Amino acid sequence: MQEPTGMQVVFSDNAISDIKRLVARERWYWKTWDFFRYDLPYGVKNLVFFFSVVWNYRGWQYNYPLAMLRRSLEPLHRCVLNGDEEDDPRQKKAEKIRRTIELLKLIETSGFIDAAKAELGYEIAHTGFLEDAPGRKEANKAARIKAREIEEAAWEELWYNLKGQDTADFGPQGDESFEEAENRWYAKFDGSGIRGWWD
Repeated sequence: MQEPTGMQVVFSDNAISDIKRLVARERWYWKTWDFFRYDLPYGVKNLVFFFSVVWNYRGWQYNYPLAMLRRSLEPLHRCVLNGDEEDDPRQKKAEKIRRTIELLKLIETSGFIDAAKAELGYEIAHTGFLEDAPGRKEANKAARIKAREIEEAAWEELWYNLKGQDTADFGPQGDESFEEAENRWYAKFDGSGIRGWWD
């Protein structure tokens, strides 16, 4: 039996009519229909959904773009959590998205001192503006140091969650089958990486 040397591409009548339909879809009346049927309702829904974040937006502070990212991750978390993907990677993604939302809220509110106080179990005491109460200087200093450590760890974890794992070794290696590589990937996958957060 002779091996095929090439591939022949043939257009059917259906393909030609499909192309004509696609071209017609670019006409003004279809674009008008799409605007009123799809774009306008989604636009209004987005305005309502993002209203509080946009209303409070100030261009001179770094935390407002983070608030927009946090707000956009909230429905994504619900979609991934209730999605159709296999349970193991879906649950890992949902957990990383939830944790990312939590970190963004912490950074937005600059709640690091409160987190440090909760972790250390005591309050920072002041007598005046940034003036330590008598006998509390060392305790207050420890709380501030702990708050800075929490802040650095939060930023590091946030960027890791968004960036994701190194996927270079997730493909088949050597004589490994695709199924074996997929199982290995599921075992190593931790749910991070915003590029994979969709359902």
